[in-house]
Amino acid sequence: MSTVITGVGAGNRGNVFAVVDQEADPARASEVSLGSRVVPACVGTIAPLLRAQVQEKGDFVRLTTRLGRLALFAVCVAGAALLGTAPASGGDEVNYQDPLTAAPPISRPPTRSCSVTVMQDFAFNSSIGQGVFNGTLAPPAACPGPWSKIVLDFTGKVAGRQFDRLLNVWVGGAQVFQSTTPEPDPDGITWHVEHDATRYGSLFAQSEPIKVELQNYVVGIYTGVIYGTLKVTYYQATQAYPAPEHADEVVGFPNADSDYFYGPGDVRTTTVSFPQNLTRAYLELYLKGNSCDEFWYGSQPDDFAGPNGLCGGGAFREVQVSIDGSLAGVAWPFPFIFTGGVNPWLWRPIPAVNAFDMPPQVVDLTPYVGTLTDGQPHTISLQVPHDGFYWGIGSDLLLYRDPVLAQTTGTLTSRSIAPTAAESYGENVGSNGGVFTTNASRHLVVSGYVDSSAGRVTTSVEQTFGFENQQQLDLTNFLENLTHDETIDTVTTTSRADGATVRRVSESYPIRLRSLFQVPEQGQKDFFNLPAGVEQSLVRQETVTLNGVQTFWSKLDDSVNASALLSRTSGVTTLSGGRDSEDYAASDSTGACYHRKLVAAQGYVTSDQLLPSC
Repeated sequence: MSTVITGVGAGNRGNVFAVVDQEADPARASEVSLGSRVVPACVGTIAPLLRAQVQEKGDFVRLTTRLGRLALFAVCVAGAALLGTAPASGGDEVNYQDPLTAAPPISRPPTRSCSVTVMQDFAFNSSIGQGVFNGTLAPPAACPGPWSKIVLDFTGKVAGRQFDRLLNVWVGGAQVFQSTTPEPDPDGITWHVEHDATRYGSLFAQSEPIKVELQNYVVGIYTGVIYGTLKVTYYQATQAYPAPEHADEVVGFPNADSDYFYGPGDVRTTTVSFPQNLTRAYLELYLKGNSCDEFWYGSQPDDFAGPNGLCGGGAFREVQVSIDGSLAGVAWPFPFIFTGGVNPWLWRPIPAVNAFDMPPQVVDLTPYVGTLTDGQPHTISLQVPHDGFYWGIGSDLLLYRDPVLAQTTGTLTSRSIAPTAAESYGENVGSNGGVFTTNASRHLVVSGYVDSSAGRVTTSVEQTFGFENQQQLDLTNFLENLTHDETIDTVTTTSRADGATVRRVSESYPIRLRSLFQVPEQGQKDFFNLPAGVEQSLVRQETVTLNGVQTFWSKLDDSVNASALLSRTSGVTTLSGGRDSEDYAASDSTGACYHRKLVAAQGYVTSDQLLPSC
């Protein structure tokens, strides 16, 4: 998936305002701010300090219950010690340019194209019932299919004060896009996200309802109405730019836009009637934790979290997928950080990895296809066994049918999946904190075949998962060091009469951060110091071999490094600002190479390099 976020005209800027760990949560209604001197009870051990220190005058600090959820790491992160560079210094960061990333623009074919503007400057204001746009999307008559590419372009505008918000787009009841919004400055920002929706081509071939949800509450000092424009562009296929293969049918799960998974015992089941000539099937899961689980990887074990008012459940999460009551696969979520997360000055103007285009995790159900073509309804069930609060999961089935046969048959030949991941925990707890380590692993192998017009096709999916998380917590100084990594290695072998194709995909999601909430010194009033630093990466490698000969490889390394500081003394914000950088490098065996480095300070890009080597 390729995404680019480009700035569109930085306007004049006004006074800065401080916001700590704002939340992209569609289920949240109105917000209670510390500006009105109300702190949620579940903030935990830090709440008494904040009640005493934060006042309503001038700039303010907004704190949601995620302070407790993040086990204090979302309060702030100390950049200097972690990243080796000092946070930005010198006065307030009042202005910041429109958001952008180093990711490459989507490659668009030079063929005839037609654009459909689905939504034009729709004012998302949930406080007056405008959190959802509903319309109809029809393919343009002037550009009939097939299409070489289909691209969604979303442009947003917001000014004033506002939280980061979650954006979802459904076409024909299936989710096709998920994103979060940046937080504005007083005079406003504009941002643009482009999203490749070609794999959902069957949804776009006929008139379908389209739904855009962006629950954005405009209450009191949160004045920012978000204006959104959505355009869909269809690029016609030619001999030089043919239409790529895509699913014949995309099935969205009913109520996926409103169902939430509350707690580890919550299981949601959907009944599906599959095509009887099915050959392949994939389940897409748009995964987002909320409230205590928005930053699940910063949660502590229950025995420590409970007495200290923090978020429990530990740091490990997975989503389990069952077919007809039997575990069929799992998905491990990507550790998203949104533009209000940790410290908002970290993400101005460069967001964290994938914050503006949140790709789904994919579970390959192809080995089960032979058991699903019997014409009977089957159930797909989802569960988050370690759910610490609640999760939103958008789900789509991408189904491929035989082009010739009306009926395919087959069977599941082997399945090796443990009911739970192997987990180990370590705690070294002292009087004022402790060190918490979490390790988890999984290995699964599933195989099955389908007899199709192409002959017997056998698919084997083997996955190896690894999880490591360590948190060093000192409640005296509200200090936490966190290191986190997930690794997922997937090997898919497809065997036919003429040979075998093996596709290996290896992914890693490392994060390093350090958090600190500096308490007042003797005699200081209304004082706090919030340094912050985050390193986050997405590393992905893919190889494809045919009969043992490598035919393709690709590599991606997208890394963001950010530090920020917010200081307040005697009711006045005395220092706020940040430094941010992104290094995006992608290459493959065709000779393609894209390598871009961005560096920003105090809200503006200071260096933008397009490098010749990857």
